[in-house]
Amino acid sequence: MNFFRKHIRVIFIVTVVAFLAGTFVIGFGGASLAADDSKSAVLLTVNDSKVSLNLFNSLYNNTLQQIRQQNPNIELTDAQQRELKARILQELIQTEIFAQEAPKYGVIVSNNELQLNIKNNAMFFNNNNVFDDNIYRQALASLGISAKDFETLIKKQILSAKLRLILIPAVKVSPSEFADIQNANPTITLEAYSQLKVNKVLNEWYQDIMKNYNDKGKIVIKEDLLQ
Repeated sequence: MNFFRKHIRVIFIVTVVAFLAGTFVIGFGGASLAADDSKSAVLLTVNDSKVSLNLFNSLYNNTLQQIRQQNPNIELTDAQQRELKARILQELIQTEIFAQEAPKYGVIVSNNELQLNIKNNAMFFNNNNVFDDNIYRQALASLGISAKDFETLIKKQILSAKLRLILIPAVKVSPSEFADIQNANPTITLEAYSQLKVNKVLNEWYQDIMKNYNDKGKIVIKEDLLQ
């Protein structure tokens, strides 16, 4: 089993969020891009949904930049860089799967909702704190990402966040169940146990989906593009 597939873990961290304005794309300054001839190369396929190497590189370089801004003296080893790439791949796969599962639960994202999300993103505001289409286009151009690809990614992230907001409250803890848990661990609170149960149930749900996708060959990673 090769490195990246081995390190694509199925366990995710459950966080209650009201909205996801962009899990990956945090900032735009100074991100380096892949070579021109690799922009259209497909790195990841989940079902029929494809993720380009160019998009992955943009996300990776942006994340690397954020790490260096927070820790100016840090120098990531080759192993740490591989782990970071694996983590970004994991996030991309998770976002794709959540977005593809979302319609089964009646979760959709309208064009108006998508546009509102983007126009409320302070990264694209001008000096008057108003969305500026020129700043938006320039920011995407600096990354070499088309508006279509960027908006597709944001839409999938919103779908993922909305699905979590549906799934999390669906996990219930009965009074008798919590009483049994407290008998075994008197110090645990209902809130803490509820979070543990949410993580366990949703991780199992996600693992089952991942197994189905993997068994049917629905997840394809071209790892040679990451070397």
